[in-house]
Amino acid sequence: MTTRAIAVKKNKPYNMRTPRINLSFTYYTDANFEARARVITTCLDGDPDFPNLTPPIATVKTMLDAYSAALLAAANRSRENVAVKKAARTALQDILRQLGMSVMAIANGSLPLLAKSGFPLSKTPERKHIGNPGAVKLVNGKSSGQLISSVKKVDGARSYVHELATEEPAETTIWKGKSTSTVKYIFNGLTPGKKYWVRVSATGSDNQTTYSPVASIFVQ
Repeated sequence: MTTRAIAVKKNKPYNMRTPRINLSFTYYTDANFEARARVITTCLDGDPDFPNLTPPIATVKTMLDAYSAALLAAANRSRENVAVKKAARTALQDILRQLGMSVMAIANGSLPLLAKSGFPLSKTPERKHIGNPGAVKLVNGKSSGQLISSVKKVDGARSYVHELATEEPAETTIWKGKSTSTVKYIFNGLTPGKKYWVRVSATGSDNQTTYSPVASIFVQ
């Protein structure tokens, strides 16, 4: 079996996710949630970069004051006061999410505007680069005309494409491929005694694609 190097296909440009703010308040303690809501209303109140917010900041501040009062009253742990506090928190969370959507619409992806809104920013996931599949292992199958192709598992790869050519690879070569989630694939119905060329590509997030070198073998 011989191998022949082939140029790796260029990856598509990576599109960074548009900056967003985090509208989840589930994991805040009651006190921390109150503090975050206070920061948001203080930052946005009267800011000329955020005119005509929906809902108005005055409405949000009124609901925040109601929540603060309910939180203070619930300190005695009475069932009734705790229930009122929970309802007030839910209402404030809902209106803050509406406000956050309005902020993002106005900011239109501007990171500086989102950062000064008082809302926490969502983390942008880092791109995970995938490696080359490495050398392709080719062996004849148990049946005549059967060829088994395999490569080592590539960390971060979501799928593999095992590609077959019936002529020595060139720029005009037509590759016939089969997409699979596994590193191994069995080609069937090949012509015994004929030489075939195989390469395997690994595809990761954002359609990153890397190619193995080309391997060849005579099929039995």
